[in-house]
Amino acid sequence: MRVLKIPESGPKRKLLDATERLVVEKGFDLVSVRDITGATKANVAAVNYHFGSREGLMDLVFLHVMDALNAERLVGLASLNGGSAKAINVYDVVSVFVRSVISAAGRLDLDELFFAKLAGRVLVFPKENLSPELSTLRSEASDLFLEKIIELSPEQNPEDLKAAWEFFEAGLGQSLLNLRADPKVSKAYEAWIAFSGKALGASNEAIPVAVRQSEPEPEPEPEPEPEPEPEPEPEPEPEPEPEPEPEPEPEPEPEPPRKDANQGMLFDF
Repeated sequence: MRVLKIPESGPKRKLLDATERLVVEKGFDLVSVRDITGATKANVAAVNYHFGSREGLMDLVFLHVMDALNAERLVGLASLNGGSAKAINVYDVVSVFVRSVISAAGRLDLDELFFAKLAGRVLVFPKENLSPELSTLRSEASDLFLEKIIELSPEQNPEDLKAAWEFFEAGLGQSLLNLRADPKVSKAYEAWIAFSGKALGASNEAIPVAVRQSEPEPEPEPEPEPEPEPEPEPEPEPEPEPEPEPEPEPEPEPEPPRKDANQGMLFDF
């Protein structure tokens, strides 16, 4: 990395601040030099002049976030290791690790929600795309927390805990990106700490009652919709009655036989 010192003011600081806002909005990969200089109304050459390259400026954003996070994490870990009369547990370790996001925002005098989303971008950035220096920077404090959890969980397989911790860190990054500006932000932190503590082996008794109560209740499963009643089959139309056959006309009656007056015989004509 070419630039290792965070600028306090001046054109370099304006470029850094604008880049961090753009990273929150778009992600590291989608922020261009023209986006940055356009946001600060600076010359396109300003990024190369002050930081050597676009990558040099992105490295500085990464450094800015991780320096603050690691400082707060190490302070928190030292407090856990400080010989408190209260025995610590996995929940305590997870809680300090997650809450370091809040305290790091205060250390940098940044809005809590803004810094949480910026930290989320840093935490989910693919490891294979990081330089060795930045990869070490992101993992050095995290590895110490994992060691503490392994120490507190002798009954569990260290490799299983390592896999669970990596999953937890990736999930934390995604959760920070999805935070919303509403009064439930603090509850979101508490719920994530409780969920992750359980996943990493914390007993239910180790999680404060107030935090357990803050966990979101599962939504009830929707009741199945009643099956529609079958439509009644249409009644068959009545068959038309057959028309009555016409009555046959009566045959004319035969005329009565006439009597011949001369012969007295009957003839039928």
